[in-house]
Amino acid sequence: YEDVYQNDEKVTVPHDFITNNCEYDSYMYADHIISGTQCGVDFLVNTMGILAKKISIVHNGTDDYAKEFKRTYDIADKSSAIQCVFVANLYKSKGLDFILDALRIVSKKGYNVSLKIVGYTTPFITSKIKDKYSDLNIQVLGVQSFDKLANLYRQSDIGLIASLQEQWRFVGVEMAMFGLPIVTTAVDGLDEIFT
Repeated sequence: YEDVYQNDEKVTVPHDFITNNCEYDSYMYADHIISGTQCGVDFLVNTMGILAKKISIVHNGTDDYAKEFKRTYDIADKSSAIQCVFVANLYKSKGLDFILDALRIVSKKGYNVSLKIVGYTTPFITSKIKDKYSDLNIQVLGVQSFDKLANLYRQSDIGLIASLQEQWRFVGVEMAMFGLPIVTTAVDGLDEIFT
């Protein structure tokens, strides 16, 4: 945020932000880029040096599955199970540690809360999470198909997104498609999608 928005000088080293060569190449060699937010455009222009005229913004135009069912909540009943879902690759920038620390606080207050974690992981990372947060009711499910994700969204009570930086978060749009209430960080990109 400081480098891209608060600094008068443009960032000239894209690899400070993008560590995945496939992502870098897809930006650099695309004929045209579609972004979901203005923040995404700013990121590509200011960090990648991509011409703004090569980028279009298309806001959420996905299907709405939320009308299929209604959710009800009773927050006064602490024993009632609260099922949360987190979907992201388990990189530090996705903020999973913040979510797990917050769930620990909520759990210590007597709430029956569980978390299903979906996304690319390794056995080492999974083991580290389970060891550090052994007191929490968590499941690390790894990568899942969209059909399985759709069922998780339907079965969950809250979707959690804790990214430390994000141009656009498609998972949040997916969660909203299923009417899932979302708790998210207010970083640029996400704060254009969620209020």
